[in-house]
Amino acid sequence: MDSQAQISINQITAENKFMEERIKRLEEENAKLQHKIKLMDIHQSNDEAVIDLLKKHIEERRELNHFVMDDSNFEPSKIAKRKMIKEAFKAEAESRKFGQAAQVDERIEGKY
Repeated sequence: MDSQAQISINQITAENKFMEERIKRLEEENAKLQHKIKLMDIHQSNDEAVIDLLKKHIEERRELNHFVMDDSNFEPSKIAKRKMIKEAFKAEAESRKFGQAAQVDERIEGKY
């Protein structure tokens, strides 16, 4: 009986070591997969930001193209109105540029 008990203990010990090694490998694999998931989350958030930026750009172009004159939407009565709106868009874009430049100047002056 002692030899049978010893054999049983040896088998259980061997199975235990095998299971510990398997658990260790699975934990390492799990860590690698968790890292890949984090990278994929970062890529997804970057991709979503790019998509939002492109949607905004498309919408801005669509709004601007609405006022650009072509043969399909040519109506003499609306020429002046479209011209004013187009000039307003340009003025707003320039004011944004000058506003950003002024903010940069203020930051630079504040440092010196």
